[in-house]
Amino acid sequence: EAPALSDAELDAFLLESSDWNTRYLQLKAYHEKNGTSHLKKVIPEADVADLTKEEAADLRALSRWTLRQRKLKRSGDMEHYKVLLMERLKFEWSPRAGHGPGKWNNKYLELKEFKVKNGHVDVPFEHGKNKLGKWVIMCVQRLASL
Repeated sequence: EAPALSDAELDAFLLESSDWNTRYLQLKAYHEKNGTSHLKKVIPEADVADLTKEEAADLRALSRWTLRQRKLKRSGDMEHYKVLLMERLKFEWSPRAGHGPGKWNNKYLELKEFKVKNGHVDVPFEHGKNKLGKWVIMCVQRLASL
């Protein structure tokens, strides 16, 4: 097992000028702005409509970079400090692993918290970063189709 590194040691790696550090800092800025470090595998035009061509190209390049990071980690070719830096951003190494019963249970717990806080489960469609309202509507539609 690789040794633990302090925040200061990890920050020191970011002082070096490298392509990896540049992309990591872009991902960090994305995470700070959007509350997630997960980018879609393919960025559709609708998602970049309000960006300049350069910003759209940068976002798509960042998306491709995150895919390469997952492949490097999966193959065991990613340096340990890079893994730790990515995990600081709550980077999802297996984003598809979020589907299934675990994800459903997490949404259910989020809905229970919403009810405790608001006294009802009439969640606005675009509620929160995790779009709880969309999930509720999807569940109701699936139930109605049974």
